[in-house]
Amino acid sequence: MNKKIKYLVAPNPKDKKLTKDITGFDESFKRIKTKVIVEKDLTIYLNNQEIVTLMTVGDHPKYLAVGYLLNQNMLKFNDQI
Repeated sequence: MNKKIKYLVAPNPKDKKLTKDITGFDESFKRIKTKVIVEKDLTIYLNNQEIVTLMTVGDHPKYLAVGYLLNQNMLKFNDQI
């Protein structure tokens, strides 16, 4: 089943800002180099008031903020942003 998924906002796995190179050990204690996802904090403000701080991988922060505020009924679909 090799069905292509269509996203409204697609992730970009080639974005180098989303990962960090690290050196670690595998299950056999062999030294390996790999990439890990880097999480960042994102504080959302509404009308100059801090609402919440979320953890995110950092891609599409505006969509995350607007989606959160819509989900919490702090914004309506016809509000001006």
